Amino acid sequence: MAADDPIDINNVTLTIPAQVQGQFLTNLVYIDDQPQATDTIEVRLATLDDKNTVQLQTSAATQGQKASSTNYHFYLLFSSGSLAAPEGITAGDTASWSLYVDPQSKESANGGICVYVLYTGQSPIVVDSAAHVQVVALQNFGATSTNGARPDVVQFSWNDQGWVDDASDPSNYVRVVSHPDSAADPGNAPIIQTMNYLPSETLNVNIVTSGTGQGAQTPTLYVSFETPNIVINDGTTQNSLILRIVNLGLADIPLDPKTTQFVVYLDGSQSTGDRWALATQAQLEAIKASVTSGFTAGNARADGTGASWTITTTNTVLKARGVLEITLSNLVTGHATGGTPLQLRYLSIPGFPDGLIPVQIQKLPMHYTGDLLDKVGIGTKSSQTALDVRGHTLVNEGYVGIGTTTPQASLDVHGNAIVTGGNVGIGKVTPQAPLDVSGNALISMKLGIGTTSPAASLDVHGGALFNGGNVGIGTTSPQAPLDLRGNALVNGGNVGIGTTNPAYPLTVQTSDGQYGIAHKAGAIELATWVGENMGWIGTKSNHNLAFFAGGGAAQMTLTPDGKVGIGTTTPAATLDVNGAFRLAPGQPATGLFPFQISKVQRTNTFQAGSSNNWSSNVDVTFSQPVATALVVTTEVHANYNGGADHDVQNSSYNVSWTISGNTVTVQYHANFFDKTGHSMENVYFSFCVLAVLEGAAASITPQ
Repeated sequence: MAADDPIDINNVTLTIPAQVQGQFLTNLVYIDDQPQATDTIEVRLATLDDKNTVQLQTSAATQGQKASSTNYHFYLLFSSGSLAAPEGITAGDTASWSLYVDPQSKESANGGICVYVLYTGQSPIVVDSAAHVQVVALQNFGATSTNGARPDVVQFSWNDQGWVDDASDPSNYVRVVSHPDSAADPGNAPIIQTMNYLPSETLNVNIVTSGTGQGAQTPTLYVSFETPNIVINDGTTQNSLILRIVNLGLADIPLDPKTTQFVVYLDGSQSTGDRWALATQAQLEAIKASVTSGFTAGNARADGTGASWTITTTNTVLKARGVLEITLSNLVTGHATGGTPLQLRYLSIPGFPDGLIPVQIQKLPMHYTGDLLDKVGIGTKSSQTALDVRGHTLVNEGYVGIGTTTPQASLDVHGNAIVTGGNVGIGKVTPQAPLDVSGNALISMKLGIGTTSPAASLDVHGGALFNGGNVGIGTTSPQAPLDLRGNALVNGGNVGIGTTNPAYPLTVQTSDGQYGIAHKAGAIELATWVGENMGWIGTKSNHNLAFFAGGGAAQMTLTPDGKVGIGTTTPAATLDVNGAFRLAPGQPATGLFPFQISKVQRTNTFQAGSSNNWSSNVDVTFSQPVATALVVTTEVHANYNGGADHDVQNSSYNVSWTISGNTVTVQYHANFFDKTGHSMENVYFSFCVLAVLEGAAASITPQ
C-alpha cells in the first residue's frame, strides 16, 4: 500500500433485533410494504480494531439539532425503490439521534434513498471494536415487496467534511484517533490523525421475507445429498452431485410462482490451495444445473467470489413429503482436500421468513459408489471393484505398507497376501496368469519356485516347463533350447547346473559317464562328456566335428570313422592334409618329438629315349642314426621334345629306400609315357624323407 492510499478502519453491519433462530443470512432487511414501529433495524457502528477509533464530535450545530443533508455524522444510501414508506423512518432514541430521509438523494449519480443520521448529544462519543460499539435503531423500516426477496447494496459513509482537517476545528463532525502500542510510544498517548482514511463502506444486504405473524419460524425443509457428498479433486474428473430438498412436514408448503426462489451458492477461489473453496471461478461457471419437473434452473451467475444458480417454480405447493432434486453436473475441481459449504437460500415462501441452509461438500481423491456404497474409488468416481485405484499412489515418501506402518520398500507386505478369483498384473490391466508381469522385474533377494527356503537367487524345485518357448528346468521332455536337469544356482556371479556350489561362471555337474552341455539343431548334436578318466567333446550324433578359428570356415575336421582332415572337410585317410605342412629339421628334446624331415630333394637324371626301365639313386643324410624312414613323393613332372612341364600320364613308377647309419638311400624305378603312348624325356621327381631316429619310442609304418 502506498503512503497516501486511504486506510479502511470501518466495520459497520445491519442487524434485526430477535432475528429468527436458524437464520444464517447477515445484513438483513425484511420485506414489509407497511412497516410499523416494531419493524426495526439496527445500525451497528464499530471499527476493525482498537488501534484506531472514531470520535463523533459535538458542537452548536449538532447539540439538540435536527439532521439534514448537510448536518449529519453519517448516512446510509439505499437503492431507489428499495424501501417502503421511507419518509416514516424514525430514530429509536430521539434524545440522542436525529434522522433526515431524502428519497431522491444527490449523494450518488444513480440517485437513491438516503438516510442521514446526526448525533445530537452534548458530549462526543467514541466508536471502537469492542467496548464502544454504537447501535442506532431505525424504526418503521421495511423493504418493498415489488421485486421479492433479493440481494441489494447499501452505501455507508461518515461525514468527511473535516476528515483530514485540523482536529481542533469545531466544524469537524468526525475524527480518527490512533492509539500506538507501548513500544512505539511509551506514554501510549493518543494521536489525532489527519491521515487519509476511508470514510465509506459498501454493505451487501439481503432483502428477505420475515414471516412475521404467520405462526411458523422456518419451513419444514430438509436438505441433503442423495449421492455421497464427495467430489474427486484431481482436476479432470467430471463430478455430479444430487441435492435433495424434502418437505418433512405433514402439511404442504405454499409456493408463489411469481416470487418463490431457491438459490444454490458455491464458494470459489483462484488459488487451488484454499481448502474452503470448491473450485475456480471458471470451473464453477461451467457447472450445469438441472431440476425436478415443475421447477426451472437458471444459468450460473458469478460474483467474483463464487457462483449461484436460481431455481424458480410453476408449482403452487411443495407437497408433504414432496421432493425437489437439483443435479449439479460437470463439476471439476483441483482444489485442496477439505470441506466447502453449499448454501441453499429459500426466498419468498409465503408465510415464512427467507433463510439459508448450508450442506457440506467434501473434496477428496476417494469416492464411494455401488448400491450399498460398497465400492471405493481412489482417483475415480466409478469404481468397478471393492477398491479401484486410478493414477498414482504415494504413501510415506513413496513406500506403501500393507500390514505395517513403517514400510521399508516401494511395496512392503507383512503377513500373507491373497488374491482370490483373479490374476495379478504388474504393468498390465488384463493379466492372463496368476502373476503377469509386463516389463522388467528386479528381485534383489532370493526367488524360490517350488520351495520356501531358496538357497540361491533363483532356486527351482519340482521342475519348470514353459510351453511354446520350450524352457524346461528339472522336468522331463522340455524339448527346448535350454534343458536343465537337476539343480540350478546362481552364486556370486557363477551359474551352477547340477550343483549348488558352482566354482566357475558356468558349472555343469554330472556323474561319471554322462553327457553335460549339449547343443542341438535338427539331428545334429554337439555335447560334452566326462568318463574313463578323460574329458570329451564332440558330436553325439553321427556327424563330423569341425574346428575353426577367426570365425571362418572349417579348418580341421574329424569324421565319425576317425579320419582327420586339415584343409579338407572330407578326409580320405587317417590324416589327410590338403596344403603344405612342415616338420622342422633337427632334434627336439628326447621323447617329445622323435621325427626329423629332410629338405625337399629333386632327381632329374634321364634323357629322351631312355624313359623305359629308368632308375635313379639319391642319398639323404641325417644328423643321427636312423631307425626307420618314410619317403614322400610330392610331385612328378616331365616334358616332351623340350615342351612345357606337365604331369606324367600313362606311366608307372615305384620308390624304395635303404638305411645305413645316418644315411637313407632313395631309389626310383619308372616307365614314363605321355597320354598318346610316346616315351617322355626330362622326367624329375620331388620328394622328402621322414625319419625316426634311433632310441625314439615311435615308428613309421608305410601303407
